[in-house]
Amino acid sequence: MIYSRRHPHIWQMTPSVLVGGVGFQGDCLTFMKMMQTKVKLYQYEFGRSPDTSAIAQMISIALYNRRFFPYYVYNMVAGLDAEGRGALYTYDPVGNVERALYRAEGNASAILQPFLDNQIGRKNQGDVAGPGDLALPKEDAVKLAHDIFISAAERDICCGDGVVIQVVTAAGVENYNYQLRKD
Repeated sequence: MIYSRRHPHIWQMTPSVLVGGVGFQGDCLTFMKMMQTKVKLYQYEFGRSPDTSAIAQMISIALYNRRFFPYYVYNMVAGLDAEGRGALYTYDPVGNVERALYRAEGNASAILQPFLDNQIGRKNQGDVAGPGDLALPKEDAVKLAHDIFISAAERDICCGDGVVIQVVTAAGVENYNYQLRKD
């Protein structure tokens, strides 16, 4: 039984930082409530919102503290770094953190990640420029993400009926909602 077809997997922690979580839903909700509380405490203590790297470190410590009975949650933190460039951090359930250029998590990650490797990472393309040399305009990135999710939805019944693509910019977070299935 599906109780909701529009359940979010991304929480906005600050105006410019998003945290995504997939895995066991009870652990996701518990963990995100705890992280929202930690962000509020940070705001009260320091008088400002934490930046992306501070939230990334908070999540790593919180997950590591539960390493013997871990949350079954795979998280991502997306935002801007101190230089205004995009920052993406990924985790395993015990708090190991890695900064990445791109990443797919969740049910359809086995389908999504090869597309990302090919189109953004430029892997297995011979002499084509690598990911550090690629400047992808926002509109093209959104279109690519939409196309990749359409492919995943055609092949994975658990992928969902729609996708919300959120783009973090200096002005804030922009949301794009797309329907994937029409049946």
